[in-house]
Amino acid sequence: MENKPLVTCHGDQTLFAKLHSTIIHGLPRETVEWQRPYGRPVRQIYVEANFVPFNPGILPGEDDWTLLGRPFFHIYITDCDVDTYKASVKEEISEWINALKEKNIPDWLVVVASNEESKVKSKILRTSVYDKVKSDFCGKNTERCVVLNDPFKSDIKTTESWSLVMLRMRHLLLLSYNRNLSRFEDHMRNERERRTEPGWSFFQYFMLQEELAFMYEMLGMYEDALVQYDELDALFTQFLLNHNAGHHAGWIADLASRKCLSWNGLCLSQPINIDKRQLIKVNEAALLDFRDYLFSRQCTSLFLQFKPWEVAKRSIPFLHNCLKEIKMLSIQLPVGAVDCWVFLSCLEVLRTCEKFSESGHMEAYSLYTASLWDYARTKMHEVGFKCLLMPGMDADASQSIVQGLLEGLNDIQAPKEGTSEPVEKLKEALSSNTTFYQHYLEFSELAMGTYKHIGRIRSARSIGMDLAVFYMKLEEYQKAEGFLYDALKTFKEEGWDRLADNTRLHIAQCQKHLNTQEKYAKTCLHIAASKYLESDIRLEHQRELIKAGEEHEGDPFLLRLRPALLVHKIAPVSKTFTMHKPCVVSMVIHSSLPEPIHCDSIAISIVYESPLLEHTTDAAVVSGDRRRRNISGQSLKHHRRQSSSSSTQGIEFYNHVSETKRKVSQTLDLQVDTKHESRAVSSSGLVCRSPFRRMDSGPKGFADKELVKEDFGKAFVVNDVELKPGENELEMTGHLGEKGRYLLGQLCVSTSGFEMLKSFLPDYITFNLVCDDPALSLQPVKHPIIAGVPHEVSLTLLTGSHTLHEGSRVLITPADGLQIWGDAVKDGTLLLHEAQEYEERKFTFWVFSDIRMTHCDDENMRYHLKAALEDVGGSFHFDLNVVNPIIVKQELRTAGTKKFIHLVIKGRDETQLEISDYKLATDNTDIELTLLNLKGQVLRVDKDHSASYMWQLKSNLTDGPLFNCNFSFTYKLISDIFHDLDPKNVTFSFDVENYSTQFAVKSNVSPKENENFCSMGNPYDLEITVKDIRKTDVNQSERFMYEVHADQTLWALAGKTTGVFEMNGKLFSETIEATPLAGGNLPLPIVNLAHYCKTDEEGRDAKIENFSSGQVYNCSLSKHVYVVPKTNLSPVDISTSSVA
Repeated sequence: MENKPLVTCHGDQTLFAKLHSTIIHGLPRETVEWQRPYGRPVRQIYVEANFVPFNPGILPGEDDWTLLGRPFFHIYITDCDVDTYKASVKEEISEWINALKEKNIPDWLVVVASNEESKVKSKILRTSVYDKVKSDFCGKNTERCVVLNDPFKSDIKTTESWSLVMLRMRHLLLLSYNRNLSRFEDHMRNERERRTEPGWSFFQYFMLQEELAFMYEMLGMYEDALVQYDELDALFTQFLLNHNAGHHAGWIADLASRKCLSWNGLCLSQPINIDKRQLIKVNEAALLDFRDYLFSRQCTSLFLQFKPWEVAKRSIPFLHNCLKEIKMLSIQLPVGAVDCWVFLSCLEVLRTCEKFSESGHMEAYSLYTASLWDYARTKMHEVGFKCLLMPGMDADASQSIVQGLLEGLNDIQAPKEGTSEPVEKLKEALSSNTTFYQHYLEFSELAMGTYKHIGRIRSARSIGMDLAVFYMKLEEYQKAEGFLYDALKTFKEEGWDRLADNTRLHIAQCQKHLNTQEKYAKTCLHIAASKYLESDIRLEHQRELIKAGEEHEGDPFLLRLRPALLVHKIAPVSKTFTMHKPCVVSMVIHSSLPEPIHCDSIAISIVYESPLLEHTTDAAVVSGDRRRRNISGQSLKHHRRQSSSSSTQGIEFYNHVSETKRKVSQTLDLQVDTKHESRAVSSSGLVCRSPFRRMDSGPKGFADKELVKEDFGKAFVVNDVELKPGENELEMTGHLGEKGRYLLGQLCVSTSGFEMLKSFLPDYITFNLVCDDPALSLQPVKHPIIAGVPHEVSLTLLTGSHTLHEGSRVLITPADGLQIWGDAVKDGTLLLHEAQEYEERKFTFWVFSDIRMTHCDDENMRYHLKAALEDVGGSFHFDLNVVNPIIVKQELRTAGTKKFIHLVIKGRDETQLEISDYKLATDNTDIELTLLNLKGQVLRVDKDHSASYMWQLKSNLTDGPLFNCNFSFTYKLISDIFHDLDPKNVTFSFDVENYSTQFAVKSNVSPKENENFCSMGNPYDLEITVKDIRKTDVNQSERFMYEVHADQTLWALAGKTTGVFEMNGKLFSETIEATPLAGGNLPLPIVNLAHYCKTDEEGRDAKIENFSSGQVYNCSLSKHVYVVPKTNLSPVDISTSSVA
């Protein structure tokens, strides 16, 4: 408001005119703290005022209860000197104060402006006008007079003086406000207490309390002003409620009887609607007039507080309350008038809020604006229905109704150029059906878009349903179908099955008119399977479904199995099936259709998952993430978790899940990656299929996944089936031609014209298809098999999944050196009798192998045996490990320059053999072998006995070249059971080389000259002699290395125990010190001899080459020396070492 509190000015008007501008701008320059009575909160306000000349006629009396136009404060201003004051000013001030006192007004202030001249005179007279005024009029209220020093200067003293004057005026003005408002509020409370008296009028009281609201608004206290209007609103509502409860009041009866002539809605473009306020003042306002005015004043206070969202928030409750009050008072209005008033009020609030709001603040109250748009749309729909403007109605029959409504819309200001006022929009909408359709659709889209913007999808879908009905009446079924699908999507996601089924009824009607046969069939299937719709409706749509399928030409419709048919249980009758025999799956399927349906076939596709793993028979073991293929070669990628449960357990889990309703759409998949070899989980996680979804404002068909029919070339099938309502038990058979692990893929129920599919059966319901070929296994009756001894072996036949006929043969082919015989085996052929599937047969026969000797004495012999089933095909290979009962060891022995070959035959087990006819021969004519054993000797060999043979080796060759020897002998098994076995001959071949003696090594420890024996602890000389006995010339630069080794508990060696030397004159000797550490016969330290080959490359060590056994003869190897122990009290260690 532009009104400000009035302040009268008296005295020197010329002076005041000069100071007016400064006072006007100085008062509101700073805020002042307003301490209000009754414990009300403190306010910081700006004090403003309008100054008018003093006139006793404008002073309010005791019975004047107005606040607007009331002078709250009075000032007197003068700049006279003392003489002038005494002559005239004093009397004038006295009259002024007396006039105020007559009206009981204590709110005044005298301002004395001083200048240099008045200051000089006051010094001379020792008094001033300010002092005179204080003493004459102020008494104890000295704050009622203030001095203004040199008001037209700009120095510091003048500024301080002005500040004091402004501060005093603000303070006294607030005191005046408190006094006048307290007095006014007391009167207002008294008037409210009289509300039960006859003749009391609420509208007169309304005008009284509105004065207080105006006052607060003048002071900038908009919240307090709003409180006054809210109190009036609550009081009025309470009066109406009491009236409805039987407490009647005369002014309410008058209000109910007044005829409403205008329903042009709210007007928020003006701060105060003067016309409607005047109607309230003269008690002629109708209910809508009063409500419009009161709410507009509340909105004005909120707009002044910059709270347009609060206006939008209050609007819907206000409108609902008004409609309730109209009904409560039984106020008669023309048809559609109330709807027009609500519609126009909604648009006015929306228009004004948009004008008062910034774009960034719209988010704060979009929820309330969305409700307003929706409410306006609803009321416009009701207006269109009552005025016969909706599709399918005759608008000409409602001309009188429209004309009556237009008469109540004229009482409004003409719209400004370039703006679209709500009344003009309503008039335009009522002009014709076409314009009504346009405006109705516009408001519906605005409401729906706003709801979507704030996430109120359900409300948006409700509007969409209304639009769908509207478009269906316009016969625009394509648009209607889109909105219906949007609603259906929301209902399905949130689990509103009943609403979803009712929506499908409208969708089916649209699809039938659009002649979209496949969509119509899908919708009819859902309606027929509904458990919420009436049975006659379901039956009608099932017949429509069958009719659509019969009339359809071309490929059958692909429909989803659920919810018409539900799989309650499905499982293979066995975990494992055998090839060449039918595989069977049992299934319990529940039909939700109202009457039986005839199916041409019901099939489940079979998907090949993987080859069978060895030693795996559990049908429920599922590998990790891998690609699988069906019979036709298609690849399907599935992520599934590992399971160690059986297939039956997996089915039970599926049954439990199938009974659970999915309330929300699944957007997360469990992904498990496994290692192909160990099948252990390597990683796992959640995969989001659709992290972002755009929510468009326009209609859009329900996004359903496309159905794809799998390959049913290999499938479980049952033909010509009738599915009755309720549970149906079925058994389905199928034939497969490749063994492996399989899982159930897709279920297809085929009937005339359409097929119902279920694509995601649990992929852990698996089964195995096996083709077990006959198996042969060969095991010895007794382990191990020993060469030279007959052994009984057992041949086991498993028929597998095959049936063997009478006379079937097993062909057995042994390796060379292996003989077989027995009662069941004739010429390597085993004849069979008839055998059924998975039958086991055992056969025994004998095997025998000769003893064969190799250079590796511990190596067993391995024989291969092949067996083949003639009728079935395929061969089996077996390995028989045969153990040699004996081993042969050969050694080259030396005595000086003489050489001997020593052969020993040892037994390895309990087998007893007779050895005879032993011979050792060589092809080298320079070699002579002389047997030292008795000729014709027969020896027995077993685990505890061995046969030893010795031949002396003589050669004309000096360098001992390599030659080959063949040792042969005849053995015969000593056994009571196998006494008839013929003797067998065995040959053992070996090589002999480096057999010529080249060096002789001697070592000796002798007592000293005065001693007969060596004594323990005394050092002695160890003499080492190396003699070259080779007969051929040798390289004189050839170098050798000796190395002395001794038992450290027997000898302590000192000196050069290792040395490199050259042969000078075919003899080398060396002496080192050896101290015996024990008494008795001590073996001499051992001396080893080796070649010392120095390399030509610098930085590399010399190469040491050891001599072969037989090339070096140690003459002192078995020699001992006697050592006398010490004679003392300590224990004596006497060695009793014997000859090695």
